[in-house]
Amino acid sequence: MSTQSPDLPEMDVEGYEGTFAQVIDEQAKEFKTIAQTKLIISLIGEANAGKSATINALTGRKLSEVHPIAGWTKQIALHQYAENVFIADTPGLNEMRTLVLGAQAKEFVEKDADIILFFVNAASNRSPEEANAFKAILTLHKPTIVVLNKIDTIEAEAIPMVVADLKQRFGYDLIVPISATKDINVEVLSNKIADILSERSKELFFLKISKYKEERVTAWIRGAAIAAFGIGALPVPGSDIVPLTTLQVALCMRIAYIYNLKVSKGDIMKLLSSSVTGFAGKALYRNALKIIADFLLGPVGMVSSSAIAGTIAASMTWGLGLAANVYYKSGMSMDLGEVSAIYQTAFKSYLTQSKESYAPTPNGAPKQPVGVGKPG
Repeated sequence: MSTQSPDLPEMDVEGYEGTFAQVIDEQAKEFKTIAQTKLIISLIGEANAGKSATINALTGRKLSEVHPIAGWTKQIALHQYAENVFIADTPGLNEMRTLVLGAQAKEFVEKDADIILFFVNAASNRSPEEANAFKAILTLHKPTIVVLNKIDTIEAEAIPMVVADLKQRFGYDLIVPISATKDINVEVLSNKIADILSERSKELFFLKISKYKEERVTAWIRGAAIAAFGIGALPVPGSDIVPLTTLQVALCMRIAYIYNLKVSKGDIMKLLSSSVTGFAGKALYRNALKIIADFLLGPVGMVSSSAIAGTIAASMTWGLGLAANVYYKSGMSMDLGEVSAIYQTAFKSYLTQSKESYAPTPNGAPKQPVGVGKPG
């Protein structure tokens, strides 16, 4: 069956560039607002429970080498890990046997902490004081993760029993067993922290200091590609320019932010020019339809132009996200020609995989296009 490219109007290039400038300004205002807030992660638990080792494993930086900020109560050692990102180390549980939690420390955690990591040594005997201290923490109504550390010091078969025992003693289910020194389940803990902070709109702060940021970035890119498919499939030509530009610019700015980069309008335009605009034309995916539609359709026959537009929008967003991650991870020092090559490879790979969703079924009809998948 013969195919023909869908007859879609060209996008107004000047309109795109004007929208781009507007979106950059709007996103810059949002990030300025973000920069006026802060993230405080509070560490609570016995001194031998591996609080420092866990932070070292999560961030790749030694807590002991990040000097505490002067002027805080003796019960709190507040360490600044990045701009507006702080880790607060509180007293060990041994000091809580009479205090449960020091008054000043309690006031600080209750007022300022965004998330609490409550540390338990897997090899230690459980005590009533430990359970009482944890229940006192719960009264602060802060997001809390119980970190069962040093699981490498006990038999693997015993770990589920220790977790079950803690759940019963604490009356709490969010317990993450790890070994900070052996790097066991540390990434799981990182993702749990990021999940909780995402709900509080503070995931970006944590990812600035996390060693495990790239898995989260990939999830962002995949989500953006899915959203781009929906935007690109809009039935009204040109109605996609603002939401798609907003989506892609916001994605780039978020990725730059977690690599501690403050990017300008020119920086992002340079990235887009070397990838999306350089490969497919300034009209983004709309102009690319006429170039790629035959490839995407192949021998299957005509499918809806909106599905093609959505697929190309998703492919471009996927490629842009991967290229942006590599570029910003390099501190924007990578040659833009290399960035363009990364984009093109990712774009074509995504598009090729999406093409498989259009393959004919046994009765000869094309499958319902899935738009986006999980590229290998």
